[in-house]
Amino acid sequence: MLIRICFIILLLSSCSKKSSDTTWDVVSNGGVTKITPAMALSNIGAYVLKQTHRTIFSYDKNGNLDSKILKTWSTSRDYKQIKFCIDESISFNETRHFDTKSLKETVNGAIKDDQEYTITEKDNCLNYTFKTSAKYLLYKLTLLFHAPSIKSDIENVEIGLGDFKVLVHSPQQVHLVRKNEKKNAYNTIKFYDISSFDKTKLNDSIEDYNRISPSQIPQGIKENYNMFNVSILKSAIVIFNIEDDKSRSKIFNCISTSKLRNILFENQENKVSLKYITPIGIPGSEQGSPKQNCDSSKLDKTFIFANWKHDKKEQLQQYFDELSKQIGIKVQVKNFSFQELNEMVWKTKTGYDLVVPFLDSTQNAVAETFSAFANQEQKFFNFDTSYLMDNYNELMNIGNKSDIAKLVKKLNVQVEENHLAIPLKQVTRPFFFPKRLKRFSIGSDLLEHPDVGSIEL
Repeated sequence: MLIRICFIILLLSSCSKKSSDTTWDVVSNGGVTKITPAMALSNIGAYVLKQTHRTIFSYDKNGNLDSKILKTWSTSRDYKQIKFCIDESISFNETRHFDTKSLKETVNGAIKDDQEYTITEKDNCLNYTFKTSAKYLLYKLTLLFHAPSIKSDIENVEIGLGDFKVLVHSPQQVHLVRKNEKKNAYNTIKFYDISSFDKTKLNDSIEDYNRISPSQIPQGIKENYNMFNVSILKSAIVIFNIEDDKSRSKIFNCISTSKLRNILFENQENKVSLKYITPIGIPGSEQGSPKQNCDSSKLDKTFIFANWKHDKKEQLQQYFDELSKQIGIKVQVKNFSFQELNEMVWKTKTGYDLVVPFLDSTQNAVAETFSAFANQEQKFFNFDTSYLMDNYNELMNIGNKSDIAKLVKKLNVQVEENHLAIPLKQVTRPFFFPKRLKRFSIGSDLLEHPDVGSIEL
């Protein structure tokens, strides 16, 4: 089954939530530790950034480059000359306009380190002259990682060029308000970490339940929502945060992906099996099974499996005890909250050896999928994976989209051959959105990160 890259229009408008309510409420498993472009790799982080920030370029529905923050832009045929002209009406806030200084900081931050260039400035335009082709730069400027951003008065929060700004930020909740209030639209967005949310308020006043497991959504409220079963650009994978090559190789080759998949996702239908960690719909991905070769040798090691599905702990431990008899390696299953896992995976990189995260991908930001493996500041692992950097940097700086599949395949094979992670399945889940929404378009990227500012009430 392939990704359903279709658009679904919700036209129904009846609801129990008052039409005068202009707050878009979201509950999620885990909060947002900071709001900066660096958090674009996190699912909920990217969701917030899509509201608060805006990239220099974006792709329209036909796959063509467009810009909502430049007045004009142009390139030479060989991409050695690129001209950017700012729109003077665009601003970060009431006191800081988007000027050529901000544009220069953003563009320069996306240019390859070894690229030689000069800049001239005239009439609110920057003219870049490169020694070699800089076609890759246009693609990089579509990534949230390289969205224009300035510091704010709130700790760990930056201001972007999106429709919304941050009013309140904590690990448990984020409140956004629209910079310029709009009629018949959502003017406030509130994100709540479900672990600290009042469960009695889980009712049909919540617009987006799609950041938590379907099993966590109260059954009684679903009649007020439209439901769509969709395979999305997300894969469930097992990460092996094990520095010792021999141990990592052993458990990679001997772990049963089918048994783990059945334990963790037993009630889910339409399971799409993957050969590599990237989901179908991303060029270079393949359906099938990963390459494994389990020999009869044994190792006397003990590792920790960080478990977020607490009701499956006993089954998981039983499976790993059986595996231990076969390979010698012992795996202890420990339960952690999503907040604890976020801290371990994104900050300390310690306290776990195996974990099952969900790897997010988008068709227009494929390189970000591998940031958690190759980017040495953002990777999952507490050991060196810099051998991925050459292919990762080439993918980040790609000039022709036709080359994406080849580079994704190379990185997928590297992740497999170095036993860093193994795929369990592509994620298929029901998506719920209120019937009251008018003309709400759901597409391949919008499923994960709706543009709340464009939704009509």
